[in-house]
Amino acid sequence: MHSTDDSFVTARPYRVPEMPPSLDEVIEQPDWICFGLDRDRLLLHFARMDEAAIEAMVFLGQLNLHSFASIDFPVEEVLERLPAATHAEGSRFILHTAFCCSTLLARCVDYPGKARTLRELPVLSGLAPLRLKLLTEGKPELWNSIVLAIDRLASRPFALGSVTLNKPSNVFLPAARDFLGRNSESRALVIHSDLPGFLVSCAKKQSAGVDPWLAMLVALDPDGSYAAGHSLDVARLAPMEIACVVWNLEMQLLRGMEGLSAQVTGIDAPAFLAAPLETVHRAQAWFGYDVPEAGRAATVDRELRRHAKQPDAAFDPARRESEKCLAERLFGAEMEKTLKWNRRRFGDWREVCRSAVESFPPLLG
Repeated sequence: MHSTDDSFVTARPYRVPEMPPSLDEVIEQPDWICFGLDRDRLLLHFARMDEAAIEAMVFLGQLNLHSFASIDFPVEEVLERLPAATHAEGSRFILHTAFCCSTLLARCVDYPGKARTLRELPVLSGLAPLRLKLLTEGKPELWNSIVLAIDRLASRPFALGSVTLNKPSNVFLPAARDFLGRNSESRALVIHSDLPGFLVSCAKKQSAGVDPWLAMLVALDPDGSYAAGHSLDVARLAPMEIACVVWNLEMQLLRGMEGLSAQVTGIDAPAFLAAPLETVHRAQAWFGYDVPEAGRAATVDRELRRHAKQPDAAFDPARRESEKCLAERLFGAEMEKTLKWNRRRFGDWREVCRSAVESFPPLLG
């Protein structure tokens, strides 16, 4: 996870190019990334950046837009020009329930000239409040139009014969079914975590307090209906208890994608880490491209040995297990207490997880 709501903020400054491109030029040139969405004015924001710039950033929401030419257009104008200007092939997503190696997997499946993954595009975050607003106002056509524009623009390939994948933030999950349902050729790989593993990650971030989990819950459930439906007073919950609510909500959102079994496959984080090369091979095949075996092996080996969120830093794969053991030693009693609380509120987490992903064919099955 990077952040919970990286949607384009109206007040964010950006550099307007000296010679602004036409909308047709922006649509035709994939290096004009469909970067953000002004939810109030319904403007799509584009930033021009090459693949080197994309590779350099862990998450695209961290980019300093002062360094890039940027421009925006009303969604309605984009839609008027889009059908004749871009392809209608299926999009490809790596979806996840936060803290489940999705960033590492996204880097492993990339390959120059074949595939490029856009990691946490802000335009794919913060959609749940807009979705709720438009559907509540009886404007499903407008919401579907926004989905169409973002989906097609965010999936434009960077080179002929290549594919673009998107690994959004986990707060994209409320909108995921709408995006996948738009085109039967679209594909998603869901990498998910079990609840104990989720709580281990929570324990590693104890110093951050309640804020990350509360922000994530609000982004996933903007009207608070999920917590209300379980008679929860979120303000009185401990950080790990809020994390439990988030995890169970994510499971419900995955369960809501049933019926898309032809378009979605799944894997849990431990299975990926146990067989990274085979996972990447299967994932690339699932997304419809192949790379040389030696190149795939070199990429996976490189990515496993560097920090997924600090690419310039070396990372010993054994560190994952040592960090997990340390978190369990320091916070084991609190995690055990939280798991008991979760069982009373939501039931056996194993059954919750099983029912959430059982409709997805396993990637390594």
